[in-house]
Amino acid sequence: MPPARSLPATAKATHKLIRRALDDIHLEADQRDAGEAVALERTAQALEELLTQLEAAGLIAGTPQGHLWTFMSSGQLPL
Repeated sequence: MPPARSLPATAKATHKLIRRALDDIHLEADQRDAGEAVALERTAQALEELLTQLEAAGLIAGTPQGHLWTFMSSGQLPL
């Protein structure tokens, strides 16, 4: 698979794995004491931030943003 197609595919797979991990963390946090639940919540917040960044980059749905992606789709160098 060419790099232009493999990065969005990898991002989608990563997004799916992070979603599953978040589901597991939320289930696990309900079964832990307060101290452990706080640590799991910090982990969940970090993973949610990663999801936000993946989605903002346009790699999950839509068109990836940035000069590289514009060049790859149009063949024109950015101004």
